[in-house]
Amino acid sequence: RTESVWECNWKLLLDTFMESYHVASLHRRLLPDQPGHRMWFERFGDHLRIPVPGPTLYEQRSLAPDDRRLVGHATVQHFLAPNVMLNHVFDYLLMWRFVPLAVDRTVAQLTRYWPTPVDDELRAKLDRRFAWQERLTRDEDYPASERIHRALASGRIDTNVLGRNEAAVIAFHEILERRIGMVS
Repeated sequence: RTESVWECNWKLLLDTFMESYHVASLHRRLLPDQPGHRMWFERFGDHLRIPVPGPTLYEQRSLAPDDRRLVGHATVQHFLAPNVMLNHVFDYLLMWRFVPLAVDRTVAQLTRYWPTPVDDELRAKLDRRFAWQERLTRDEDYPASERIHRALASGRIDTNVLGRNEAAVIAFHEILERRIGMVS
């Protein structure tokens, strides 16, 4: 498990998980084969499932629908309202939890879960994967969220428009608005 503190609103850190079109540009060095795609998600009450296609997902087009699989070909993200993102990555789970300390300060926790006992070789492999995932968010996603927060906090931006590839982001904010009583 890792924990870090970021100078931005916790919702910005979650927003980045709910749209993946940024991957091709922000993560082009670490994820050069990531396919472009149109975002889709499924809603389960206040919770969301948001698959992020990997490079092999579209190779399944010729398979019968019942033979197609997301796991192993996509990161299957599960947003658990209000502040947790659980990702099924290959054969393990990662849990991101965001805890606001102030309107502009957030603790980001990342925890790895593995379903079976591990030997030294497997632990080393899992540790490398975990370090890579942690580096991706620490070095790229979270600093971008801090820059966005500073821009929004400056007061120089009157409006923020969310588009069709941000439908899960829109759903996330609608869920939060309803939960805190801003919308009936």
